[in-house]
Amino acid sequence: MYFLKTKFKPKGDQKQAINSLFKNMQNNKKSNVLFGATGTGKTFTMANIISRLNQKTLIISPNKTLAIQIFAEMKHFFPKNKVEYFISPFDFYQPEAYLPSKDVYIDKSVKWNLDIKKMRMNTLNSLLTEKSVIVVSTVAAIYGTANPDEYQKFILKLKVGQVLKQNDLIELLIKSNYERNDFINDGSKFMVKGNIITVGLINNDNFLRITFDDDCVNSLKELESVTFNLLQNHQEYCLFPGNEYVVDMIKIQKAAASIEKELQKTIKTFNQENRFVESYRIKTRTEQDLEELREFGICKGIENYALHFDNRLPGQPAFTLLDFFRYSNDNFITIIDESHITIPQIYGMYYGDRSRKQNLIDFGFRLSTALDNRPLKFDEFVKKLDNVIYASATPGNYELKEIKTEIVEQIVRPTGLLDPVIEIKSTKNQIDDILQAINHQIKNNHRVFILTLTIQMSEDLTKYLQERSIKVAYIHSRLKTFQRTKILINLRKGIFDVVVGINLLREGLDIPEVALVIILDADKAGFLRDTKSLIQMIGRASRNKNGKVFLYADKTTTSMQRAMQETQRRRDKQSAYNQKHDIIPQTIIKPIEDIFLDKDLNVFYQKMQKKDKISKPERREIIKILDQKMQTVIKKMDFEMAAKIRDMIFDLMKNE
Repeated sequence: MYFLKTKFKPKGDQKQAINSLFKNMQNNKKSNVLFGATGTGKTFTMANIISRLNQKTLIISPNKTLAIQIFAEMKHFFPKNKVEYFISPFDFYQPEAYLPSKDVYIDKSVKWNLDIKKMRMNTLNSLLTEKSVIVVSTVAAIYGTANPDEYQKFILKLKVGQVLKQNDLIELLIKSNYERNDFINDGSKFMVKGNIITVGLINNDNFLRITFDDDCVNSLKELESVTFNLLQNHQEYCLFPGNEYVVDMIKIQKAAASIEKELQKTIKTFNQENRFVESYRIKTRTEQDLEELREFGICKGIENYALHFDNRLPGQPAFTLLDFFRYSNDNFITIIDESHITIPQIYGMYYGDRSRKQNLIDFGFRLSTALDNRPLKFDEFVKKLDNVIYASATPGNYELKEIKTEIVEQIVRPTGLLDPVIEIKSTKNQIDDILQAINHQIKNNHRVFILTLTIQMSEDLTKYLQERSIKVAYIHSRLKTFQRTKILINLRKGIFDVVVGINLLREGLDIPEVALVIILDADKAGFLRDTKSLIQMIGRASRNKNGKVFLYADKTTTSMQRAMQETQRRRDKQSAYNQKHDIIPQTIIKPIEDIFLDKDLNVFYQKMQKKDKISKPERREIIKILDQKMQTVIKKMDFEMAAKIRDMIFDLMKNE
């Protein structure tokens, strides 16, 4: 069912990793750890496992940037299969909140991304109708979505020759959340002319033209949306719901009655406690929502009433993407990428959500059942999984200790590259030593990463190096995504030779030009200098055959010792493999994509560098340019660059 398209064969440790994981999962070993070093091709290993096991697959990544990279790779590996992308559908999201200490209420503010919304719906549709599906997601997978049983009811199955009145189809489309209009500019809209209904498809950018002959479907023609050229004549076609959440009016009325009952109970409680402000607040707000629900079938913040619509008991988990995987009762694979980051994220989502909503409930902004519109608790998440692969270069305690796992190593790289050489350097005269090391790397046309512990230190060191004619820039959380992206592109191009940062790991950086990573204060206590963080930092130098890491410290800590021992263990294994197979390590060659070749974007970047104020019209014009560029790179299937551009747009929209 899964056709893996690739000209490559497994190399290095990939073959044994694929075989071991496949054997374990065939033998019903539910949990497995893919202990894969940076640059060993974990995604290629994942693809081979998927093609062998022939099961639907969910890949969960810790952030959108990494998720979209995996999505692009999986699309390339499986061109004949459904590969879907499922993340939160917002370009901007400010959750509803109340700050009691300041008596400040913050209303929910969102900007929907219609393209992502469509991709989410394509995911749900594929899981209900296809046998071979790969879904790449973030932790959005554990947040509430539609009830698959209800959603399935609103899929309209059309067939040429089917007895169906035109007016009946119009009514069905409206019930499925399609909007009738005089023209169609996107999916989930339809128009009627004579005996023809034209529908904007939610699963692609085309139209479906349905013609009727009396009370019978005469033809189903798929048309190109711009030219209206015929693409295909269909004998059968499935029209999916026009919205992720679809509920019929009978259920809406029942839900409204249930909400009304909870409201009266809440008002009574507040009044008994002499909390009349809260009583008035919950009464006016909820009654307005009920009026909109009964009239229009929707209201602002409708997700807070999910329990009433789903007919769940208080405390029961909401429906999520995982319920769509379970809908057909087939087993599925879950791959948790960068599990040392993703697992803690999944674990913490429930508690953060509950804390925010509890304030809203306590002060009369929401009914108590708002707590049941929530992400899954960690144990609920685990119970919904079948076979799991935890993939990471530094697996966490949960993967290694708290569950019975089969650890599969993937240490040897297909490129033959070794983990970098590590040297411990004294902090005495460290600045002069760093300057000398940088100049040596510049002579060899290599780049340098320097990792500090604080923002102030990164800025001070950058200034010092600039005064000594080093082409250097700093990156930290106070810089906009726009600026960070530009700096990293300029590093690769040689406009900068050095980048100074605090936690460059979070950028998803794999820059092959970087041959030296300098870690300052390597012996300081804290999560930025624990064993796992040090190993991840060391890995930034593993894309270059001349990779080195300098640890500046006055003493050798346990974390440093463990990180060095693990790195040396990997080097020994990699080196032995290279000698046995006569492999000469080669630096990775990676093309440089520069979106800042656009004159307008460069002008904007220069203004940001000078900290000039950007006017609203200028900002909107830049957003427009970026959006056009994002659409261009999406068409080229360069999803990694599309994600970077989207992050820039997100930063700019924060100031709108």
